[in-house]
Amino acid sequence: MRIGVWVGRCGDATPTPPACLGPDGAQDAIYAVAESRVAGPAPLGAVLDRLAAVAAYPSIRYWSSTRGRWRPLITKAEVLATPDGPERAGNLDPAELARGDAAFVRQEENTPAGTMVYRLAVEESGPDRLALRVTNARPATLLGFTLFDTGDYVFRHSFRRIDRQSWIYHGELSVRGCGNPLFGDKAISFATRLAAVGSYLIGRPEGSPPQPVP
Repeated sequence: MRIGVWVGRCGDATPTPPACLGPDGAQDAIYAVAESRVAGPAPLGAVLDRLAAVAAYPSIRYWSSTRGRWRPLITKAEVLATPDGPERAGNLDPAELARGDAAFVRQEENTPAGTMVYRLAVEESGPDRLALRVTNARPATLLGFTLFDTGDYVFRHSFRRIDRQSWIYHGELSVRGCGNPLFGDKAISFATRLAAVGSYLIGRPEGSPPQPVP
């Protein structure tokens, strides 16, 4: 898995992230990308199965660039009926996701935010392409301070066929309003977490640490 990361204010970098991460071009922003070639037949059904298997999320491990070792990214995950609850027993239904139905998941994460609630949705599904969008559905706070407002923390995962036996996975993580000093030197951590989620979705077990794009 290859990764890259951009940090700054919209307009400060060339090229800038898509749509400058939102309508407010003055915001501090982090934009991370991850990409990998996937060998084998169409993975799209398996990707939806993994996305729906919320109980398996604690198996996702990321490479901690600060600690130099693999760590669990998520310690607990559960399905919610709405962003504010209540909890729903079991995993998500892949068929409902494939139809484009939105779903909500609450996660306990090894991140400064701790507890995050996400909205999961399939934006495009076809024989040669699958696109997913995962957005924080509630603000993330730490010690009473807001780290991210609703909609500021967005994952995009896409899978595109390039020939009969291979696919390209492309992931993006955009974070708006991240001028908090907590994130000043942590940008690469966002990229490695994105790579961890992407690796889980394509069914690739952890191996060597993600490689930065030259």
